[in-house]
Amino acid sequence: MFSPKQLTTFNLIIVGYFIMVYLINYFKIDFVLIAVIKELATIPFLIAQLIFIFLSLQFFIKNKKEKWLLLSTVLLFFSFFFTIASVLQYFFCKT
Repeated sequence: MFSPKQLTTFNLIIVGYFIMVYLINYFKIDFVLIAVIKELATIPFLIAQLIFIFLSLQFFIKNKKEKWLLLSTVLLFFSFFFTIASVLQYFFCKT
């Protein structure tokens, strides 16, 4: 399967991707290449978020010694929560 270091790395890459998407939208950076990459990668990263949350929690339940894995899993969970909240806000709170 995955080692704790690999899970932590994947979790932080996913969190970093969604932080970059947030910053791109916040600063209204509008380049075609960035928009294409963002559109192509967002859905796979959303699916990866769910998968790696469950994999990390499973691994952490078995090995409670991995503090970095716990930290990256918590960051991944918050990233998932804010991503889903922003999608729901976009669809249901249009003004």
